[in-house]
Amino acid sequence: MKFKSILIAAIVVLSNVSQVSAQTNIISENFDGVLIPAMPANWVSTDVAGTMWRSDSTNSSSGYPSASGINNIVIRNTDPTGTYILTSPTYNASGFTNLSVTWAARVSTNFTASGSTTPIFEYSLDGGANWLALSYISNPANSVWAPENGGSDIVLPPTANGATNLKFRWTVTIVNNPNGTYRMDDFALHGNIVNAVNAYCISTNMTIYPNPSTGIMTFDVTNSTGLHQLSITDILGNMIANIPAITCPFQWNGNALKPGIYLATITNENGIRYTKKFQVK
Repeated sequence: MKFKSILIAAIVVLSNVSQVSAQTNIISENFDGVLIPAMPANWVSTDVAGTMWRSDSTNSSSGYPSASGINNIVIRNTDPTGTYILTSPTYNASGFTNLSVTWAARVSTNFTASGSTTPIFEYSLDGGANWLALSYISNPANSVWAPENGGSDIVLPPTANGATNLKFRWTVTIVNNPNGTYRMDDFALHGNIVNAVNAYCISTNMTIYPNPSTGIMTFDVTNSTGLHQLSITDILGNMIANIPAITCPFQWNGNALKPGIYLATITNENGIRYTKKFQVK
C-alpha cells in the first residue's frame, strides 16, 4: 500500500513536470530593432504633456538568463507628474491553455522614493474594452535587472485560455523628481499547446517545402511582409527552435531534428499566427 502511494505521487509529479516542459513561447518582445525613442509596432503609450513610455538604450538589460540587452522600455521620474499607460498589441492565444507572462525590470534606487509607483499590470480578453488586474511581486528599487514576480511566471486565470483578443497594459504614476527610472525588457507570453497535433487549423496561407524533409526547408506565408517570429515544436509542445525575427521566405536547417512530426508557427507583428505540420524523415 505504501509503495502504491509513492508510485501515485511520482506519477503526479511527472505529470506536472510534463505540463511545465510543454510551455511554448507564444509571443516575445525584446524592444530591439527600433530606433529610440520609438516602440515596436502596435505598442502604444498615453501622453502626459508630450511625454510617454519610450525605448531607450541606456542601462541595457543584463544579469538574468536570456537578457537581450540593447533596447528597453523606460519611464522616468523626470517626466511630468501624471499617469502613464503602456499597452501591448493584441495577441491570439487560440489553441493554448495555462497562459502566463514574464518580463524583466530594473527599478532604480530612487524611483519610488518620491512617490512614483511600479506598474499596475492588467489584461484584457476583448482587445482592450475591459481590463482586469493581475497581482505580482514587483522588483525592489535597487537598480538591478531581474525578472519580475521573483522570477516566477505571472499566471492568467483559466478564463484566458484560448483567448483570441488578448491584450496587456502597465500603468505607472510618476511624481516629478530629478532621479529614478522604471525599465522593462524581454516581455513574453507562454502557454501549453492543447492537443498539439490538432491544436490549430492547417493554414492554407503557410507553406513548408520540401515536406517531408531531410534537411534544409523553407517556410513561407502568402503575401508576407515585415518581420515575423518562427517557432518550431514537437508534437508534445516542447520548443525546438524560436527565431524572433525572420522575413519570408525563410530557410532553416532541420538536420538536427529526429524523424517525426513537428509544428511550425509563424506569427506576424499583429499577433496573427499561421501554423502547419511537417514531417522529418
